[in-house]
Amino acid sequence: MGCRWAATRWIRRRFWSIDPDRQYAEFFQRDAVGLYRTAFSGSEGVYRSRVLEGFWLEVNWLWTRPSLWEVFKQLGLISP
Repeated sequence: MGCRWAATRWIRRRFWSIDPDRQYAEFFQRDAVGLYRTAFSGSEGVYRSRVLEGFWLEVNWLWTRPSLWEVFKQLGLISP
């Protein structure tokens, strides 16, 4: 991972690498022995956390930036 990686987050047992120029994301999670393993990589699809039960993210939201209203509807936080 070079300096082109614009956003990186270390949060407890997760590690995210997001490259907005290439529209590519990688999500890593620790395994039972503490090594980081790829949980998701790509530009499209759904990342589902194994750490935060019920948390998921449409990866293309990182590039398309939908309205919060649309995101809340898809997450089931508001009715359509």
